[in-house]
Amino acid sequence: RPSKELGLNDPDEIFKNTITEYTDYYTTHIHPDTKKFLSLNTIKKYNTLKRAIEEYQDENKIDLKLIDIDMSFHSKFIVYHQSKSHADSTINKDFSMIKAVLRFAENKKKYKINDSYKDREFTFRESQSFDTFLDFQEIETITNLKLDDEKEDKFRDFFVCNLWFGCRISDMETISSANIENGNTILIPAMKKVDKKVKIPIHKSVLQILDKRSGKFPFEGEKLNTSFDVEYNRVIKVICRKAKTNAINLRRSEI
Repeated sequence: RPSKELGLNDPDEIFKNTITEYTDYYTTHIHPDTKKFLSLNTIKKYNTLKRAIEEYQDENKIDLKLIDIDMSFHSKFIVYHQSKSHADSTINKDFSMIKAVLRFAENKKKYKINDSYKDREFTFRESQSFDTFLDFQEIETITNLKLDDEKEDKFRDFFVCNLWFGCRISDMETISSANIENGNTILIPAMKKVDKKVKIPIHKSVLQILDKRSGKFPFEGEKLNTSFDVEYNRVIKVICRKAKTNAINLRRSEI
């Protein structure tokens, strides 16, 4: 290991340092607060983080600078982790380490850092999932996309219903074709966002899905297991790519 203090001889080009480069730098120099190197176990964890970021960059064909680590990255990096079926604890640990690296880089006062990492939402809690923001044309494209894979087709239909109802996945579990009224509205027994029964107009795209599925909603009557949201996000991301839509502009909401 080098025997110099972290922060000495820092590169001067503050906009050009990548998160992976600085992670390397962080783990191979003496930390000025502790006057010690990081432990070998801690270094291994940072190396695992670095590999995850590198894989994420390769998949998205980008090269992340320190200034790029913002809330948009936060959402996309969670989707990356969930697409690999990584544990919630792994995702949370990675964000903790990213924050440590950015905090140290900012304290050196030689790097341009995005303040988003200080946001209390720049973390990950158990059972978080995502709603995708799409415009009407993109929703129409996804609705009409020809999918030969039966699983993708079912998840797409569920997604379209989810979008037009504007509710959480846990609310979708309570939706039943038996609660359709007058053929054009549906009663959701207990919508969590408002904690009461809600009547929602049924969009024509949802009516088409019901007709296609013999009057039933996709996954109606099925118990969605705890890993459903991970699989849901993964499959919808694939579908949105096929539809060539901007599937990565995400907002977090708790299930």
